[in-house]
Amino acid sequence: MNASYEWLRAFVPFSLSPTELRDMLTSRCATVDDLVSLRDDLRDVVIARVVEAARHPNSDHLWVTKVDAGGGILVDVVCGAANVSVDALYPSRPSAPRSPAA
Repeated sequence: MNASYEWLRAFVPFSLSPTELRDMLTSRCATVDDLVSLRDDLRDVVIARVVEAARHPNSDHLWVTKVDAGGGILVDVVCGAANVSVDALYPSRPSAPRSPAA
């Protein structure tokens, strides 16, 4: 059986690290065969809800959306997904602000 560390924390709040939890589970109830870390390149991905979606004014295939990614403010996201819809949940990775090239 596979279980997500974050899912377990949401189900039963605790403050153990993944390694500490593995050791405790193995010593008390069930052997944990493996502890697999999340890929570093996926660490920033969150589940976000599309709050608004409209066609991009200068493109026939892009959408301008407002996304709630859990940070307390809505984020403007331009995407090319043809099936984007309001109230749907999608994986999202916030990008760092970039300064214009000099």
